[in-house]
Amino acid sequence: MAEETSRQGRATVPGQDWADAFRADCARVADLLETSASARLRLLRWFGRPLAEIAVSRALQDDLIASAGPRHDAHGFDRLGWRPSPPLREGTVTPSVWHLPDLPTQPWFLPDALDRRLEAAHASILAEFTSVSAALRPHPDSEEIVTRGAWPALIVIGAGGEMPEARRRLPELMSLVDALPVCGNFGFVFFAGTVAGTQIAAHSGSTNLRVRRHLALRVADDTDAAMVVDGEARPWVEGRCMAFDDAFAHSVEHRSGGDRIILSVDTWHPSLSEAEVAVLSDPVFPRFGKIAQTPVAPD
Repeated sequence: MAEETSRQGRATVPGQDWADAFRADCARVADLLETSASARLRLLRWFGRPLAEIAVSRALQDDLIASAGPRHDAHGFDRLGWRPSPPLREGTVTPSVWHLPDLPTQPWFLPDALDRRLEAAHASILAEFTSVSAALRPHPDSEEIVTRGAWPALIVIGAGGEMPEARRRLPELMSLVDALPVCGNFGFVFFAGTVAGTQIAAHSGSTNLRVRRHLALRVADDTDAAMVVDGEARPWVEGRCMAFDDAFAHSVEHRSGGDRIILSVDTWHPSLSEAEVAVLSDPVFPRFGKIAQTPVAPD
């Protein structure tokens, strides 16, 4: 088997000592947190556990390696440390993996300059989406949260890096992504759609370190569909962006009418400082606790 290297920088080869690699990543995290000017980052939690404690404790690392065992997730990784998502709670974030406590936030965000940049590119992004729409497949999380209907998606940037040939097939989108503060270590860029009768059950995202932006690429005049974030429902409007913190409980109800197609882009949470973003941009974070990768990629 040929060596494979993910965007996160770790090679996956037969017989690799992933336990030693995990301990090395813990040492890297410990160094980042210790030297960071942000005391708040030392409160960062991973699957509900204090990351700073794991990073410096060989005993905690050994416990994770010995007792947690690998778990294959929907995005193609075997990983350590997995725990079920915390219960959803009204009025507060409940991220399933990475949680920075006390980060100021709100369910919905007012339109800003980043939304306007996405809206200005609506026509070109829609044209590029049309050229790749045949590659849509069920979203990796469909089995877990889609209770009826369909949620096709195309992951452009995800846990395994960029979609193959993304820069050749989607040059306008990728140029725009390069110019935006995309939260690549903890977020995604993807196309997604729903059809009439689709229901995506309430769930929370994997982290509160990002803001999720939906650019409505195609919404029919008769589409009756809404995103509900922390109990407040808002419809998509073609050509417009909506921005929300997906660490709050959120759901989708597409009751009737034509298909709804969106581009979803995750950007860094505005409550993070530049220094905090610099630390969180280190390549150790997206690979932390991941043992191996079988990428979920489009055909």
